[in-house]
Amino acid sequence: MLPDSPLLFFYVLALFFGYRATIEGDERSWYGFGAAVGFAFLSKYSAVLILGGMGLFILLSNGWRVLSSLHFWLSLLLAGIIFLPVVIWNAQHHWASFLFQSSRRAGELGNFSFYNFGRYVITQVLVLSPVLWLTNWKAFIVGIKVCFRKKDRLILYLTSWVLPCFAGFTIISFFYWVKLNWLWLGYLVATVLGIVLAFQKNVKSLFKLELVGACATTLVLVLFLFYQPFAANWSGNSLAGWKELVRKVWQMANERGGKWEVGGYEYKTASELAFYLPNQPETYSNALIGQPGLQYDYWFDQSKVIGRNFLFVIDRRYRLNDAPGVLKGFFEKVEEADSLVVKSGRGYVTTFYIYPCYSYKGLNLKR
Repeated sequence: MLPDSPLLFFYVLALFFGYRATIEGDERSWYGFGAAVGFAFLSKYSAVLILGGMGLFILLSNGWRVLSSLHFWLSLLLAGIIFLPVVIWNAQHHWASFLFQSSRRAGELGNFSFYNFGRYVITQVLVLSPVLWLTNWKAFIVGIKVCFRKKDRLILYLTSWVLPCFAGFTIISFFYWVKLNWLWLGYLVATVLGIVLAFQKNVKSLFKLELVGACATTLVLVLFLFYQPFAANWSGNSLAGWKELVRKVWQMANERGGKWEVGGYEYKTASELAFYLPNQPETYSNALIGQPGLQYDYWFDQSKVIGRNFLFVIDRRYRLNDAPGVLKGFFEKVEEADSLVVKSGRGYVTTFYIYPCYSYKGLNLKR
């Protein structure tokens, strides 16, 4: 489960209501658009691409009359009201998530690199499948050509929504590692654009085989990447090993008796443990040992766990240097780690190290 899942849903709603409002002229649909934008922003800040796509369409279609519509401005007000809780939370917490997604991301930009761009292209091709990836980009390029040749507002509308995503992240990829899921919004609209173009006489032949082939190759690729009997050996296989880890943690807790809390180094490990453990208990992350842990920093209340015993899990992919020494600074006693080697198919994925830690001392009492 990612924030992208609700984002995609509300993005589709915004695309639909935006189409009704701009192409079909139904001004009441602006309120559906505004609500969808607001909930999309609650899901993930990537929803800004909605405003980019709609703004680009208004600019390229000379649709300035939209700006004189009271319904349009009320729709933006509605989006702002829905998004307001996030603004209030940020104001109360030193603008934490806004800064994380803006100045911190900008600070992580590196030098111009063809290596990063190459990784970006290869991972996108593999995850989407070569056929569907090519079909999406072909639809985008053909959509631009069609927009220049004739005044097709539907093609212009869809192309305008694809352009900020495809162009923006491609440029960023020369300076930063673009994650696998960042372009999903663009692929979604580009696929719709490809289907629309397939029904136009002058470009119809371009997309029939590609769209059918994309379904077949995507199925094979998903099996190869993620279905465990066939899965490829790669460190990015984030699906393997969690159930086995939970069984190991549960076994270690039962062998030692008493009540044990569970923590994981890095938020991904802690979150997976919270999901797979029976009854989905509260888990703890880096804040437990005085290190930054993103959302876990705001959830952590050390008064609830002073004196408690922990099974603290470290994933080899997120190495904690001198783990025993670090943990001993926060617990009365730390035993030698038990380990679990995770394999996928025949390939090695990672190793989990599980440290039994006794009597948590807290952040202020660790020395």
